[in-house]
Amino acid sequence: MSEQITYYHDTLKLSPFCHRVEIALLEAGASYTALGFDIYNKPAWFAQVNPSTGKIPAITYGGPNVAPEEPSPLSFKLTESYVLLEFLADIFPNSNLLPTNPIARARVRFFMDIAVRAVEAPITELFRGSGSIDKIIEGLEKIQVLLPDPDAADGGEFAIGKDFTNADCAFVPLLSVLEIIGKTDLGKFQPGLGKKLAEELAGDKFERLRQYKKAVWARESVQKVIDLDRIESGWRTRFSRE
Repeated sequence: MSEQITYYHDTLKLSPFCHRVEIALLEAGASYTALGFDIYNKPAWFAQVNPSTGKIPAITYGGPNVAPEEPSPLSFKLTESYVLLEFLADIFPNSNLLPTNPIARARVRFFMDIAVRAVEAPITELFRGSGSIDKIIEGLEKIQVLLPDPDAADGGEFAIGKDFTNADCAFVPLLSVLEIIGKTDLGKFQPGLGKKLAEELAGDKFERLRQYKKAVWARESVQKVIDLDRIESGWRTRFSRE
């Protein structure tokens, strides 16, 4: 009998960090219980799940089957999206979230490292009103260089080849954020930067990235987790209040 998994996320399902974990859970074929809540008004009981930072996503693993609002002290608690991706790959070794080949595993982790440092970090800076789209463009260029040739014998349509791995789970939600920024031009950044970013990404320079985006967007797990219409609606509501 498999261990119980309870997955905690934002009730509006807008967080790209949560999207990573949920995509991985679906890719692994995991059986799990999900519970969302208002991250700006966290319930008191969530301190039992993540007492250190209070952040989502988070999971409990193992222990008795209890109500999500009553996490057992016997279950293992874990948070931080990249750590959770590694953990899910370990407890579901047949999922191929992390390949068995050590070189392929290293490629997955290297891709994820570039994604967080060269793309995620500049997006976060832009959110805070202190970044620029130039850094995001530079980061996406670095990512695009890593993408294999989809037509090559040893290539493939996903981040490191023919298999959908943690590298894709980590990066795809960032593409959805960029999509919404470009479409809405809403955020703490200077008006017009979102539209400029969208224009840059539509250029010939990013043809391979768009091929990749088309492939991952067709993935069943991605379609179930990333609802662009819902994200856009939540995005507009969020920034109309700020």
